[in-house]
Amino acid sequence: MTGSVVSSPRGNNSFGWAPIFLPDGYDKTYAELLDKEQAPISMRNIALANLRRFLVSDSGGLIL
Repeated sequence: MTGSVVSSPRGNNSFGWAPIFLPDGYDKTYAELLDKEQAPISMRNIALANLRRFLVSDSGGLIL
């Protein structure tokens, strides 16, 4: 996920870096986004989707 850092923290819907991170294409910080808005760009969700894709691919060798 790419984005920029805002000058002052905004939002309460997360922790750590989220109140100062403005994802590219959004006008709200990550902490200002609703859970359903965060989900598609969540680093954890992206990592899990990539892991699942690998595991079901020929390279991963597993069938789920």
